[in-house]
Amino acid sequence: MRRGLTFLLLAAVMATAAPAATAARPKGAGSRTFYVVPGADEDQCSLSSSQKRLDPNHGCGTRDNAATGMVLGAEPAWLPAVDGLPLRIDVTRPIQGEITVSSRYLIGYYVVTGAGQAQLEVTVAGTVGGQEVTVGTVTSEAYPVTPDRAEYRVEFRIEPDAALAGATLTGLRLGLEVVGPNVNHNLYYADGKSAVTVPLAR
Repeated sequence: MRRGLTFLLLAAVMATAAPAATAARPKGAGSRTFYVVPGADEDQCSLSSSQKRLDPNHGCGTRDNAATGMVLGAEPAWLPAVDGLPLRIDVTRPIQGEITVSSRYLIGYYVVTGAGQAQLEVTVAGTVGGQEVTVGTVTSEAYPVTPDRAEYRVEFRIEPDAALAGATLTGLRLGLEVVGPNVNHNLYYADGKSAVTVPLAR
């Protein structure tokens, strides 16, 4: 999905009105940060431990479903990790991250169409021994979505499943789903504002 010059001009205007958000990236030894990056297809996103893959013009979200949550019951967007594997999660420390959720624009106009009340459900899943496992999940607090704002920063903290202690993950996926009575609010951009940091076992 590509945003044209019109959107870039609007983003520049909005940036002067509010400080740019940066993804939460806890520092220190024993962690790995995965960024939301472009996926294999135009409307898909993936996860990468390299910032070189970032592309601020690339977005993803629920395909062909402008209304979300309680309105139409949209399914999660799943973002697989394309590098940074395998890994072992330190289950004694939380997985932390930040996702910027964007509303949609009326095509050809400077009009934000997102509205309603939203929550972000975040799920971290992995592959252990060829089997899919749920590492952890959390639902954010509800926040209002209004037409005077396009982007919303959602921070999250997930406690890993203690049963995964010592397990090696050969696959990692991030599931994102906007829920609640809202409309036109379900896009994620590969611009560096969205990332998840996984604590690594020593």
